[in-house]
Amino acid sequence: MLERERQRTSEAQQQLADERKRYDERIEALINEQREERRRANEERRIANEERRLADAERRLADERAAAAQQAMLATIAELTGAIAELRRQNNGGNGTANGQS
Repeated sequence: MLERERQRTSEAQQQLADERKRYDERIEALINEQREERRRANEERRIANEERRLADAERRLADERAAAAQQAMLATIAELTGAIAELRRQNNGGNGTANGQS
């Protein structure tokens, strides 16, 4: 009888050890899943930050190009305005009229 109790106790301890091992393995698997999920989330954040940085750089470049184009247009307008004024002066001097009157 004592031997049977020892046998049952040994079997119960072995069963408990097996269950503990399964739970430990499951906990380890969950920890690894959580680590992988955090790694993926960090990678997604890194990619999103990089995309934002690139978009900002593209916007700055577009702004710089637009400013350069605007400066070129203003310079062209000033040049044309000067040329028109010069032609008017020449035209007014050639036909004897003054102040743009004909």
